[in-house]
Amino acid sequence: MEQRARDVESGLQRSGQVLCSGWGDPHYTGFNGKHYASRISGYWWVVRSEKLWIQVSARNGGGVLGIAVRQGQDTVIMGIARKGGLSYNGEKLPWAPFVRPGMMMVEDKIPANHQLWDKHTNKRPGWILAGTTMWTLKLMNGVQVHFRDATWALFLVQMPKEQSLGVGGYCADPITRGWHKKKRLVREKEDNLFLRKAELLDVQGQDMEPSLNSDDLDSLEPPKECPEELRVKAEKACAHIPENDVRAGCVSDVCVIHDVAVAEDAWAFEDLEMADGKGIPVLDGPGTCVDGENRSYSTFNTRGITTKKECVDALSAVALIEGVHGAQLQEGSSCQIVMDPGVDLAIPGKQAGWGVGSSITKGEGSGMVSGGSGEDGWLCWKVN
Repeated sequence: MEQRARDVESGLQRSGQVLCSGWGDPHYTGFNGKHYASRISGYWWVVRSEKLWIQVSARNGGGVLGIAVRQGQDTVIMGIARKGGLSYNGEKLPWAPFVRPGMMMVEDKIPANHQLWDKHTNKRPGWILAGTTMWTLKLMNGVQVHFRDATWALFLVQMPKEQSLGVGGYCADPITRGWHKKKRLVREKEDNLFLRKAELLDVQGQDMEPSLNSDDLDSLEPPKECPEELRVKAEKACAHIPENDVRAGCVSDVCVIHDVAVAEDAWAFEDLEMADGKGIPVLDGPGTCVDGENRSYSTFNTRGITTKKECVDALSAVALIEGVHGAQLQEGSSCQIVMDPGVDLAIPGKQAGWGVGSSITKGEGSGMVSGGSGEDGWLCWKVN
């Protein structure tokens, strides 16, 4: 009971945080949960605001070579190890924790016995990550950039929701902010953090003026010309990835790069989400939440929680409790917390203020949320 109380308190502290991510060849998910794929070389805005710039260097037929972060007048560039690694204001640094004015780099080393989920059953305990290292750049105002070096660079951008509302780039809402694909390109050389600060790192992309009319842009589908034999291998290598969109991106990457080994980057990204994005709700599409076998979850049906914000806040409060995987909301109805069979949220729900008089609906779903069912009138959020 004491542990669950601590989990609720920790969840409430993370309430109001949002995530944006990038991985693979490359695939992006914005703060609003919208997914993009951009198989075009160049330099791209991930976050652009008055106080914070985040850019990526991407290479066609490959992925993200590095991510550059500028806060004030200071720039940190994190590149994949074989391309040079880490720099601060143009000075090459070893991969190690450091502290600079207004920022610090922290090593997130996963213990050798840390268990996430089983690749084949999508259940805990399971797959053991032996000493995996991830990195977190902590900035001012609660902003964090989580980074992992795999075949290509993988990243999560975490910040308070109120700060995310005014940004541009791939993390932005493309409709409300007008950040369509042409405006995501870093066009001005004086704005390009890689050209200004990456002289010692081999993380430069290609083609400062790429074609922006590609049919592949913003699509998770594999290219039409993917050979059938390769597509079959890709689908087999990616079949047990829990999340629908990550699984689709995995198949697409294998087809584009013609290398089944790049499927491991999708698993590496799932690791990063589980380790550093834990407990932060992410919109995962329309419909009710379903697991990797397309099964509905058991739900804890809250009382008096009827808006999107209230539902996300309710999920945040219990997100760190074992067996809680997300929430779903039907227009005009109360929020439902989705969970493994047998999870009891009566006491945490009461502590959070929405559990008195609530009910439970039984389902067979378990493990990570794979995505939304697509059913009209519903929204699904996942937590890692």
